[in-house]
Amino acid sequence: MDEFDTVYRAVKAYRDLTDSVPEIQNFLNEMHSESNVEESLECFSTICHIDDDWVEAIKKAMPFVSDAVMENRQFVRSDGEVVPIEKVRTVGKDTVTDLAKHSNYITRNPDSTGGKIIPDKLMMPLKDNDYAIYENRFLYTLLVYLSQFIEIRLNEILAVTGKYEAKTRVVKKQVSKTRNLSFEMVLDDTIFNDPYASKKQGSFEAVDIIKECLNQTKMLLMTPLMKMVSKAPMVKDPVVKTNVFRFDHNFKESLSLYQFLHAYSKKGYTIENVSTKLSPFQLKASENFSTLVYLSTYFTYIYGNSLEASLKSNYEKEEKRRKEEAEKKLLNDIRRIGRDIKDSGMSAEEYVLQLLKATQILERHVSDKEAEVEECKSALQEKVRQLTKDFNAELDSEKEKMKAEVEKKADELALQSLTRVKSYSEENERLSKTVSSLTIEKEKILETSNKEKTDLQISHLQEVSRLKGEYASKEDGMSKEIEDLKKQIEALNKEKILMQGKIDNLRNMNGLPSEKDMTEKDNFDSLEKEKLAFDLYFDEVWKETKKRIRKETMKIDKKAIKAEIEAKKKGKALKKKKKKEEQAKDEEEKTKKEKKQEPVKPVFVPKKEKEVEVKEKKKDVNLDEEEKDGDEEIYEEQ
Repeated sequence: MDEFDTVYRAVKAYRDLTDSVPEIQNFLNEMHSESNVEESLECFSTICHIDDDWVEAIKKAMPFVSDAVMENRQFVRSDGEVVPIEKVRTVGKDTVTDLAKHSNYITRNPDSTGGKIIPDKLMMPLKDNDYAIYENRFLYTLLVYLSQFIEIRLNEILAVTGKYEAKTRVVKKQVSKTRNLSFEMVLDDTIFNDPYASKKQGSFEAVDIIKECLNQTKMLLMTPLMKMVSKAPMVKDPVVKTNVFRFDHNFKESLSLYQFLHAYSKKGYTIENVSTKLSPFQLKASENFSTLVYLSTYFTYIYGNSLEASLKSNYEKEEKRRKEEAEKKLLNDIRRIGRDIKDSGMSAEEYVLQLLKATQILERHVSDKEAEVEECKSALQEKVRQLTKDFNAELDSEKEKMKAEVEKKADELALQSLTRVKSYSEENERLSKTVSSLTIEKEKILETSNKEKTDLQISHLQEVSRLKGEYASKEDGMSKEIEDLKKQIEALNKEKILMQGKIDNLRNMNGLPSEKDMTEKDNFDSLEKEKLAFDLYFDEVWKETKKRIRKETMKIDKKAIKAEIEAKKKGKALKKKKKKEEQAKDEEEKTKKEKKQEPVKPVFVPKKEKEVEVKEKKKDVNLDEEEKDGDEEIYEEQ
């Protein structure tokens, strides 16, 4: 008996004891009443569907692999060593063959005529059995790979199928004049390698087959042959198909299994997650969880008030009382039997013999009753057989009657069918005539309908073209309206951004803190948009102000402006004349000085000084042109 059976018996005994206590029953009834139900249980399980292809392939090939291992194939190596005649232990056919090839081993003549020829040396044959041949190494490689192949998939399947997971939530409340109770339980339980969860799986038969194949594989790896072959290197792909693989059936099937396993790339199983939920619980489950609530309150009360010692003493007293009552009852039964024996006037042995005789009489009566029951059964069976026989006879007679009636009805139906066939033929002729007339009318109707159809198609095409034109015109109008609306929306957005910039500027000018952190990316982006909008607004306003300035300045008297310009020009001309006169005076003074002085050799002027003079002249010309352009611009602006 496992733990669940023991707990079930204990819970059953507990319920049997507490069913007679009204306080406990009232508590349980209130706990699992419909008005006090907030309970749910959700169980998660995993169903594993194992593919049959790889399981069947391994199961089918395992006997052939086992037979191939049991063949104990080996290679016998024949070798020999030439040793002196004194050290030779065994000789054979190979020794004689080698001696015939090597006559130099004989170096002495026989001692007398007819004596034996004894060589000085002989070849001693040596034979060695080599089990590490290619086929055996292939078998070892196959068994190792098969063991790994099965173990990987079996461990994954057992890990999936042996998992149990459940989540339970129970909330109970009781509110009365004498008690306020609130109970809440949340349970998350996960069990690995659960035997009950594995048994629920529909693929446990496949799992048993896989385990059996794995055990066979490990047993074959433990054979002496495989232990010897394990020291040699394993076979690598591709496998060389020797004559053994071609003609030996066991090795042929083993090779096909090896190729199947190497080509198999799937997992070999599929997983399906299933969840079952109970909310609310059924009556029995709700009662059991209510019992859990009661036990929780009981243990809380006992340990909270330190009542364990007193309850233990009460339990011991009650057990002692029950034991004494049982002993008293046993003694009373013994005394009663003694009184019965005494009143009967018999000894104890005679009383027991009388009881045995009475039991034998009762057994005989029981056997007689059983015989009567058997007789009644046989009589009833006979009566049932008779009734079935009578029923079958009546049934046969009824069948014959029904058969006669059926034949009579069949004759009547045949006559009726003949008359109906005649009427149907006449009706058919009449209908054929009507059909011919209807076909003519149909052709006429089709002609008219085709004409109407063509007219309708023409009118439809005209209407479609008209509607397309209207749609195009409306679409153009709508597109223009949409563009206008888009422009208005853009203007409003710009105005909105400008107003927001004005508000932020006013807040900054008045020393008010900003509502947002302008260093954030989004706020800084909006601030850049406000700046761009303000720059556009500033450009537009500046253009308007320039126009206004020009209009206001145009109101000034144009004659006065011209007089000022002419006066400026005259002043500039006078300045130029003065400069020229000064330059002419300077040149005259220079020439006078040069005449007074002795003649001097001409001095070479470098190109750089000439270039500087040319540049200064060009600067004077450019200055004059700039002054003219400036005067013209002032005039135009005014």
